[in-house]
This record gives sequence, structure tokens and C-alpha cells, in this order.
Amino acid sequence: MKRITILIGALALFVAACGGGDDGGAGTTTPTTAPETVDTYALVLEVRFEGGFAPIENVYNPQPQFTLYADGKLLYPGPVPEIFPGPMFVPYRMVELDTRQMADLRAAIEATGLPGMTDERLIADEGVADAPDTVFRYVDNSLHRAAVYALGISPDQDPAIAPFAELYDMLIDLSVTEASTAWESDRYQVIVTPSFGVENDELATVQPWPLATPAADIPVTGFGELQCAVLVGEEAAEAGPVFLGANSMTFFEDGGETYRLTVRPLLPQEEGCPT
Repeated sequence: MKRITILIGALALFVAACGGGDDGGAGTTTPTTAPETVDTYALVLEVRFEGGFAPIENVYNPQPQFTLYADGKLLYPGPVPEIFPGPMFVPYRMVELDTRQMADLRAAIEATGLPGMTDERLIADEGVADAPDTVFRYVDNSLHRAAVYALGISPDQDPAIAPFAELYDMLIDLSVTEASTAWESDRYQVIVTPSFGVENDELATVQPWPLATPAADIPVTGFGELQCAVLVGEEAAEAGPVFLGANSMTFFEDGGETYRLTVRPLLPQEEGCPT
């Protein structure tokens, strides 16, 4: 099943895990189709992974796997190159869906029962350890949230869970297209952690500190004592090319200390660095 392949790739990066602190524009009303007059980036659906076994900096506010907006934009992380070290982060891709595709997605959302849920959790396979929840957040006149543990790992699906797997597979199918284009954010979330000596590995490189704010002054989130900053404006514009040219074995030195940065772009509905 396609879901298994996607899940394995996501767990490897685990850019999908907790991050339920914002309401994603829960007060926004969205129409049943995607006319040209719809506000850009009015959130309809967000799908992300939460929990599971992963480093704490990757579990903290990970990027969504799929984000659907009312004007038909579908955003998702691009393909991950099969190299090591891999890129520091995976840029987003975007597909613009037509009216029929949006109608099909809304029908699939209805089939899950999500519009009638407030905050529910379903178990796809109790025998699987350390799997993440696949969290679906749907916005109409209010926010609806459903989490499915170990979705897609077991071939046998409970009748209540199968529609969620079908919705996820539909999103995969819509994203695998030559019509996709690059989508660039003008904001970044940056998590700062110690290097723990990994900068001494033969594959590692150490670069000068890329942020205007010194490492020691980056705020502590309260989530496992992680430090986290949101870069906007000129600082994001200057640091962005550095991040794009870095990889997972790139470290940064500031004040005589060496740090690892976990970076991801922020989507329009995200604030970044929730506590």
C-alpha cells in the first residue's frame, strides 16, 4: 500500500509529529467549491504525523504532510533524495487542483465523518509499537480533528478507519504529478540543539552562525528545553540560501560552541515555535 512507503520516508525525516498548538484558522468559513474569489490560503485540510519514535527536535512542531487550501492549492514536502547526508530540509511543492478534484476531496473528507468530529482518536493497529498518529484537521465553520494511530501499516482496516486511508491515498495520488511546482516560504522555523560532538564526523562540515540573533539568545520553548526561533523578513531572506545549501551534517559555530539546526519552512497558517 502506498501509505507504508510514504510513512517510512516521513519517519526517516520525521518532519511529522506533534504541532497541534495552533488552530489553523479555525474561524474561517470555506465554500464547497474553489472559485477564484476564495481567499488565498484559507485552510481546508491539514494532515500531519504526531508522536512516534523520533528525536525530540523532529517531534516538535513538524511540517504537515499535506495542506489543502480553499482556492485549490495543495502543498506537500517534495521528494527526498536518496543520499547521505541529505538536505537540511525538503522544500515544499504545490499542485493547483481544479473544481472536480476539490469536489472529490471534499466527498472523501465527508466519507471519513471528520466534519462531525471535534477531537477523536482511532486505533488502526494496536499491535504496532512507536508508530505515529496521522492527524487530520478539517476546517469549515469550526475546527475538526481526528487522529488515527498506525494508519496504513496493517492491510486490514476497520470500517471506520478505511475512509481515512482512502483520503490519504487520494492526497498522494493528487501530489504525484508533473504539474507540481516549487513553493517557497518567506519564513522559517529554526530549532537549535547542541551538536553533541557529531561535527567531528568525517562527513560533517561547520559553518559560521547564520542568524542575526546569537545562539545564546534564542528563546527556550519549554518543550524539552529546546531553543526555537522564527525567521521572517530580511533575516529569513539572508539565511534561506544558507539553509538550502546545507545538509543534515552541517553544523554552525557561534561563541565558541557548535550547534545543530533543525530547519523547516512555515506554511501561511502556521505561527511556528508553539509551547
